[in-house]
Amino acid sequence: SSLERLPRLHGTSLLLDAATLLCLPPSTYATACTIFHRMYHRVSLKQNCVWSMAIGCTLLAGKVEEEPRTVRSIILTFAHIYRRRRLRINDDVQKYSYGAAHCEADNAASLTNSEKENIIRSVKPMSLGGPVYAEWRETLLIMENVILKN
Repeated sequence: SSLERLPRLHGTSLLLDAATLLCLPPSTYATACTIFHRMYHRVSLKQNCVWSMAIGCTLLAGKVEEEPRTVRSIILTFAHIYRRRRLRINDDVQKYSYGAAHCEADNAASLTNSEKENIIRSVKPMSLGGPVYAEWRETLLIMENVILKN
């Protein structure tokens, strides 16, 4: 059904972006996708967020394929992906809405791609001692355990 298809496509898209930015080999991306789909086959989509599931699958796939990345680099990569997707860089916002709120689509459409890139460059990196980083790290470690239990 479309209820399941869209979150699965969204998750694999997140995994592809993360694997590309983390310079992971294709086999690691494929393993992350397999873990992602197997997890959602066993657990309801309503129980776990697609983002947190994707971040956990990335960590586990790196370990399984012996291409590990640090927790820090995975978190910072997903934070970067989140910012890019919020700004909708290189998207035809009018043509593809991806279910985004209309106000976000309108705000993103009012900026050029170069303005969006400048916003991304001007954002301060996430503080490793900050509460947001701590929350993402905790979510990553919890999701790793949830995936391993199932």
